[in-house]
Amino acid sequence: MKIHLVLLFRGLARDLLPLLPPEFMFLGNDLKDYEVFNETYRSSNSTSTAVVVDAAFADEIIAWGRQKHKGRSLLKGARLNEVYEAFDLEGQEVVEVFAPYGQDNRDIRDAREALDITWTCRYCNRAAATQIADLSVAVNKKLDLQLTANSEWIISNRVQQVMRNLGVSFRPLKNTQAFAQALVSETCFLRTEVPPFQVLDDACPGCGHRSLGRSDWVEGEQANSDYPDIYISKDTPVTISHCEPGRITLARSDQCTHRAMFYSHPIHDVGGKIDYRQIASAYYFAYPVLFAGAEVVHRLLDIGATGFRFRPVRRLPE
Repeated sequence: MKIHLVLLFRGLARDLLPLLPPEFMFLGNDLKDYEVFNETYRSSNSTSTAVVVDAAFADEIIAWGRQKHKGRSLLKGARLNEVYEAFDLEGQEVVEVFAPYGQDNRDIRDAREALDITWTCRYCNRAAATQIADLSVAVNKKLDLQLTANSEWIISNRVQQVMRNLGVSFRPLKNTQAFAQALVSETCFLRTEVPPFQVLDDACPGCGHRSLGRSDWVEGEQANSDYPDIYISKDTPVTISHCEPGRITLARSDQCTHRAMFYSHPIHDVGGKIDYRQIASAYYFAYPVLFAGAEVVHRLLDIGATGFRFRPVRRLPE
């Protein structure tokens, strides 16, 4: 098994390079610094890189990174993402699809005109979005598949016909004919009572929803900047109990949400349209999870489609 390993080291690249042993010198090839200029927090300086290595070699890197330097581990954090290949689709009807690490979600340029966004609760900032017009999306022309923050799947002309042959329908984009938006149903039931999801706060007094977060934590304290040891997270498959095989489908909203603010008294009108300036505070887009049938993913891999990764899912009996 290959591991996509994202590493965050303490100190800047110039601090790390002299400490790298010969077998790990390749880690210094593509370091990105995060420098803190406030003298009080200068110890928070860090540098990061991402590599794909065998699982055993990933363990060796992390073991080396646990070594203490000036009282703290060399590695501040590590994220392990298993790299799945076509043979991993065997026995899977549906898999989760997502953007690779470092690939930013694409911006919707005309959210004000293309999305009708309304409040769904009087007490909290959850909302619902309905697409009412073609989108204008800032696409990356080098990638075949791209996701927006709302998990609209944007597909290049090169792979659209392959997906049409598998029953996927498309909607045009307003600003380009080289890409189109795949039409995605919301028919998948996501089981958020099991890991990797966790309840973040109390239930809203209005709608009763609890805010959920997706956590792939393994060990350590991520939020504590003074924590002297390593923080590790690892991909954890989600669990579903229903999904239409062969389709592209989405789970979101009341099944999987971001931490939401709620109040002791009503502040919104249910169904009231959200002013464009309020969109940033409305969690209509939070934590959508996109799934695709194994056959769809097989064909995308066959033609070398770029811009996506996948991971298996766990299934509970219907």
